[in-house]
Amino acid sequence: MKKSCMKSLQKILAMLLVSIMVASCAPNIVAKAAQKTWKVVTNAHTVVDWIYNISGDGIFVGGKDDKSFLLNANLEIISKKYDSIYDAGDGYYCIYDNKKHGAIDSSGKEIIPLKYSDVSYCGDGYFLVARVSKDKYGADVWKYGILNKNGKQVLPMEYDFIYYADDDYFVSVNFEEDGDWFYGVINKSGKTIIPHNYTYLYYLGNGYFIVTYNYNQYGVIDGKGNIIIPVDEHYIAYWGKDTFIIDNNELQTSIYDAKVDTMVELPYRVLSYSDKYMTIYDGHMTGILDKKGNEVLPLEYYDIAHVGDQYFIVANENFMYGVMDINGTMILPTEYHYIDYYKDSCFATYQYDEFYNSTCKIFDLSGKEVLKNVYDYAYYYDGFLLVSKNNKYGYFDKNFKEVIALTDQEMYRFNIDNEDFFYISDGKSTKILNSKKKVVFEGKDKEIQIIHENDYGYYRPISKNTKLVFYAADVKSETVKTNKKCTLYKEDNIAKGSIANLKSGAKVIFIEDQGNGWSLVSYNSSLGYVKNNCLNKKGLSTYKTTVTTDKVIFRSDMKTTSSTKISTIPKGKKLNVISEIGDWLQIYYGGKNGYILKSKTNLAKK
Repeated sequence: MKKSCMKSLQKILAMLLVSIMVASCAPNIVAKAAQKTWKVVTNAHTVVDWIYNISGDGIFVGGKDDKSFLLNANLEIISKKYDSIYDAGDGYYCIYDNKKHGAIDSSGKEIIPLKYSDVSYCGDGYFLVARVSKDKYGADVWKYGILNKNGKQVLPMEYDFIYYADDDYFVSVNFEEDGDWFYGVINKSGKTIIPHNYTYLYYLGNGYFIVTYNYNQYGVIDGKGNIIIPVDEHYIAYWGKDTFIIDNNELQTSIYDAKVDTMVELPYRVLSYSDKYMTIYDGHMTGILDKKGNEVLPLEYYDIAHVGDQYFIVANENFMYGVMDINGTMILPTEYHYIDYYKDSCFATYQYDEFYNSTCKIFDLSGKEVLKNVYDYAYYYDGFLLVSKNNKYGYFDKNFKEVIALTDQEMYRFNIDNEDFFYISDGKSTKILNSKKKVVFEGKDKEIQIIHENDYGYYRPISKNTKLVFYAADVKSETVKTNKKCTLYKEDNIAKGSIANLKSGAKVIFIEDQGNGWSLVSYNSSLGYVKNNCLNKKGLSTYKTTVTTDKVIFRSDMKTTSSTKISTIPKGKKLNVISEIGDWLQIYYGGKNGYILKSKTNLAKK
């Protein structure tokens, strides 16, 4: 590498940095997860043990009776049943059955045979596969290889470990008997690009790898095996394209352009950098330069953070923070202990007392205070500002208009089909409000929850405009007609209130027979229950009717002493009998299943 010295720092940076591009960042996993659709579900009538969808592609993993399978949005099982399945990403699913591993695609087709000791997905259609054997001492020895999405071998299973770097590079690891690991790089053709001489290496992108022998000295090697920067530098950062920042652990930083083999030395340390600015440090103060080397903020601040496209959070000698824009205009004075910037929205400032209790104020980007109240905490996300005070929480929209007033109930926001909803629960009942504060769902807390990723349950509607979708393993919905006038109830209990009156011949979507003389159905996008004798469908559960001849104890089990007492049923009460079991009757009463002695009813006389 040859060095060039220039008298003018501004001229140096103007010539060099104008061509620098920052490398693309890895995908923001948090932001990506936030885009996934959340749904409102009920567990009250689940016929699968669990169900989830992480990828958001309409394919679900469900489980029942210790087996797992794939489901599509049409309630159809589309795969074999395995001991376990997990979503590997990109429409692939890793499977485990009978102590062997493999993989399937979203149609349920096995693409990696079920014969390996381990299988995991690397990305870009590559799978890491492994076999385990025993050494002469009886210890497990794992060897890894790579297969593509068609099950064809890319790399043989002869490596101690492999991971996919990107751009068809694989980082392979060899384990030495003395306990050290050594890293190298091979391509998809099996050719070794970088030998296994390094204690660690990391792929930067654009065909560059940072390598190290001892974690104290670093260098750069390209994807052809050429040494770009020898392994003798204290720290190296990649600044995109062909440009590197080299820190020699002194107050001096070098900018190296590998494409033109040019090194520029700067008389200070670069603390951080972005695609527009670099934060510099001279041993005492920090400042900001743009990519052309022009001074944006002078070297006279004790701390600087670049936020957004045109704002800087700066600190004075007492490390109190304020906000300046790129023109040097003070937006907020340096009098706060901490400041959060919420992109294109606002600043949240914090001041702390001696007990570290916080006081939070909200300012717009011009520095105007936009909320009258002072809070303990604030968090802005996806167009809504969550605030808290004295363990109560509320929401404001992006225009700082109150959506949900402060409440001490459990509360959070979710989104369905790009519409925002708010879940509020006091532990006994649940309400769901839309963004216009209209209540679109009310129910008992045990009957509803919001799910995402690994949670499970049935999907149910929260308004007439929300599509009704159910996902289950062995239940297929069908349209049936009522054979007489009947009522659609909120629960399988008349006392819980009705939803609608149905005419004879009304069409309902049959979901599930509850086994107690009631069925779960959907009618005009409303979910509820009808008695089975109302439905023109064969094979539904029925009741026997009996009358108590004496006051009788309604029990949780068929034991007169150790079972839990549910309630007492008065003499002369009509009961719905599900089944007769010896001296006992299984009945449905007060919305619950339980048992009574047969001798206390008129069935004993028949």
